[in-house]
Amino acid sequence: MKNFLEIFNQSSKRYYYYNGTRVYLEVDPEMLLISFKDSKEPNEKVALLKSIDKTLSIFSDLKVENLTTDRYLLVKWDRSAAMNLSSSIDLNQSEIENISQVFNGESNVKLGLTNQIFIQLKRRFKFTPLSKLYDEYDVLNSKPFGEDIFLLTLGLKGNFDTMEIANALYETGYFEFAEPNFFRSIKTLAYTPNDPQYPLEWHIPRIEANQSWCWKKGENISIGIMDVGINTAHPDLQANYVATYDPTGRPLGADGHGTPCAGCALAVGDNGIGVVGVAFKSLLYQIRVGYNPTNDPNNPTFLSTDAWVAGGLDYAYNNNIDIISASISLGNPASILDTKINTYTNNGRSGKGGVMLASTGNDGSNSIMGYPARHANVFAVGASGYDDTRASFSNYGGYVEFLAPGVNIQTTSHNGGYRDFSGTSAAAPVAAGAAALILSAVPSFTRIQLRDALDFNCDKTNVETGTKPTDRSMEYGYGRINVNNFFVSYYSIQGSNVFCGSQAQYNMGNLPSGITTSWNSSNPNLPISSTGLVTNPSGQAGRTILTANLSNPCVEPRKKNVVAGSYPEEVWAVSSTPLDFIARYWADGNNPNRKLGLLNNYPSGYPMVINFGYAPSVGKSTLNPPNTSTLYFDDQGWLDTNNGVASIQIISAPPTLIVYPITYPNSLLLYTSGDASGILEVRLELPCGPVNVKFYIEGLS
Repeated sequence: MKNFLEIFNQSSKRYYYYNGTRVYLEVDPEMLLISFKDSKEPNEKVALLKSIDKTLSIFSDLKVENLTTDRYLLVKWDRSAAMNLSSSIDLNQSEIENISQVFNGESNVKLGLTNQIFIQLKRRFKFTPLSKLYDEYDVLNSKPFGEDIFLLTLGLKGNFDTMEIANALYETGYFEFAEPNFFRSIKTLAYTPNDPQYPLEWHIPRIEANQSWCWKKGENISIGIMDVGINTAHPDLQANYVATYDPTGRPLGADGHGTPCAGCALAVGDNGIGVVGVAFKSLLYQIRVGYNPTNDPNNPTFLSTDAWVAGGLDYAYNNNIDIISASISLGNPASILDTKINTYTNNGRSGKGGVMLASTGNDGSNSIMGYPARHANVFAVGASGYDDTRASFSNYGGYVEFLAPGVNIQTTSHNGGYRDFSGTSAAAPVAAGAAALILSAVPSFTRIQLRDALDFNCDKTNVETGTKPTDRSMEYGYGRINVNNFFVSYYSIQGSNVFCGSQAQYNMGNLPSGITTSWNSSNPNLPISSTGLVTNPSGQAGRTILTANLSNPCVEPRKKNVVAGSYPEEVWAVSSTPLDFIARYWADGNNPNRKLGLLNNYPSGYPMVINFGYAPSVGKSTLNPPNTSTLYFDDQGWLDTNNGVASIQIISAPPTLIVYPITYPNSLLLYTSGDASGILEVRLELPCGPVNVKFYIEGLS
């Protein structure tokens, strides 16, 4: 590890190799990264820094209350003080693993050096001739991280840091890459309102509404809060309030439920006070359908009539209100209410369909579902907690559409202040706010389209096993809402993953007016124009990462992996009968380590299924092999256009190999009538033309 003077005197500009090119980084002269050998409490970190600098004059702004319990400390330091005290500073503390400069990376990310390096060996090299090199740079251990990829942990003896060692290793020519395992301090690209209690609103970043605010904040979308009375004069609601339906003839009194519901959905944002709602620029309509008959604001019951509720639904329909949030359970259904709900949800919003969300109820039961939540046209919203599991009180069953945060939600109070609010009563207006954000971006959406936009962009909770967006469970519906998933998909690069001609057009569809796009291609052989036109001047197969930089400063660039042409080596095959865990692809019939096992004799056994596919990996010349029967996905990202194989034709095969007469898309079904060991050659129709590949079959008859 370097001594303090060497850290101080190092160049203000450093570099590392990425894709064979030097990437230069500016040093942040005011920051250091200190890595401890294990997790430290804040007071332990300060004590260790005093071992380096007894007066803490170098780290003068260090405060225990601002530190976290972990292995790292990103700290400001005074370089002048360090120079004056350099002779008395001792970095060699047993509890400190490394001290590093900090670099200013892209997108405001801070980078520091750990004691680890990622390397990938070139295929023709093995570890044996590199042992001397590893000894030279004090490699303590090597952890596999993929095909020929390893994470090296270094002892950092001498005056080297990991960037210098990584560069030296890369320059030997033995490695595809050698790069530091960077520590990263990442700033999220999200809109932050100035409401002082916003940091307490854990549910906002959980559904990523704050990132969605980069695009929309609920502008011009009306939300009707169907509940008891709302304190519409609340300083955090008044600016969004428009009008009221109130058949009760009662003063606000102790109605303690409607105001927190309203705040969850659309408390005013950026007004310098209180909290912020999910859709903080939406329009508030009070639809009062009952009242609290007591003086206790926490009284859970209220009085209402079907006529009041039906009138509220008529009011929403006649006033073209976009969304109704109903944190109420009316008990048994009624035909009049069914009729009014149907009219609003089918014909509201000028025929596009009004959007109604309702709480599932707080009995923790799978047999009790509140009405109107169980109405077929209403989105039934259950509550999730901090861990994204269903809150124990949240009713569940076949009607649940999705979950939304519903535990300790900071929101507005009926008395003009603020409160914690829990229950499915909180979850429904949180989800209503998310719906308003989407509608403010796409007001033409029908109710069904909006439902799909919410359902299919849910995050799966950590107790569910399904990965497809159509997976649905009794407890979670489609999962916990994440509104930003919709915006990432909606504002994305449009165009084909694979193109076969001389050019392909790409664009950023759906962008709001006033936002412009500039384009970049990572491959100079596949350039992109200012209008998004990618050309292939050489007419050869190639890969690139397209980047669309948007003029909206709050939004991160959009990226897309694109392949021109077809690569035979990127065909894969996976066998249903792995041989010694070898269920692998490869286009090399002469390699006995790439085998597809064959288990059964014809006709008594089951056939072996070989699934073929085409999954180009941007930035790599070959695929990583799958682990057992699952493809190994690397961090480059994958393209898989429904496996991309249009047809399969057998060119040659061992004589004992029998093709099953039933065929499936992208698959072959095979038997063996004996020892079928040998080469199977097939012709696959890929997106840009046919490719012949060979596979070694080992018969296990």
